[in-house]
This record gives sequence, structure tokens and C-alpha cells, in this order.
Amino acid sequence: MNSREILFTLLFGVPLVVLFVSWMWKAGKNEHELRVARLQALQEALRHPALDEQTRLDLTRLLAENYRRENRTVGERLGRWVQVGQVLLMAIGWLLLIGGIGFWIAGEAFGMPSRSTEPAVASTIVGAALVTLPLAMRELLGRRGRNATAPQP
Repeated sequence: MNSREILFTLLFGVPLVVLFVSWMWKAGKNEHELRVARLQALQEALRHPALDEQTRLDLTRLLAENYRRENRTVGERLGRWVQVGQVLLMAIGWLLLIGGIGFWIAGEAFGMPSRSTEPAVASTIVGAALVTLPLAMRELLGRRGRNATAPQP
């Protein structure tokens, strides 16, 4: 990195990261305060003496649903986004793989010097890695699940 890149990073990159982190912190704090206020309102409603049994059961069910929703694992919370990310990863990897192979073959067919086809070779390698990564992760996670349920000797 030269001095201009360092200066640019210090002047723009670091403040942007600080702003993003502080914005996320504030959003999380506001969401927490909203959940606490909602929970306190439901608890207060449950304590009301004139509340009939059906309404009390409905409020208790609502509290239980909120508890289940808020205490999900990270994987459960991000499940849909992980699937979208896997599809994007496969698509980008496939494009890099096929494009790299195509440029590589075209470079060889037209007699381009080997230095010209180096980016195509790198693209092919990165594309192959991106295409096989989700498959490998699924296999590893599946094996971990099978090993966890297998009886221990």
C-alpha cells in the first residue's frame, strides 16, 4: 500500500466502519428496548385481576411464541439468508469457472502468450473452489451430524 491508499483508508474507510458499527449498535439497543417494553406490557396485562381465563391463555401463548422466536439459534435466524448466499456463491463460482475455462481455451486457440491467460487460470481455480465449497460444507456438516448421533464405543 502506498501512502495515498493508507490516507484514503484512514479518512474514509475507518469512519465508515465506525458509523456502521455504531448504527448497528443503536438499532440493536432500540430493538431490545422495544422487546422489553412489549414483554412488560404483556406481564402487566397477565396480572390484571379482571382478565378472563381464555385471554390469559392467549397472552401466555403469545409470550411463549415470543420466547421461542427470540431464542432461536443463529443458524435458524439466518437460514433463509444462508440459502440465498449459497445460491449466489454457486452462481458466481459457476460463472468464474465457465468464463475462466472459456478464456483459457480461447487464449490457447488464438496463440496468446501464457501471461495473458494467467487471469483465466486463476478465475478457473477460484470458480472451482466456489462451486465445490457449498457441497463440501454440506458433506462435512452432514458427517458431523452423523458422528454426533452414532453410538460411542
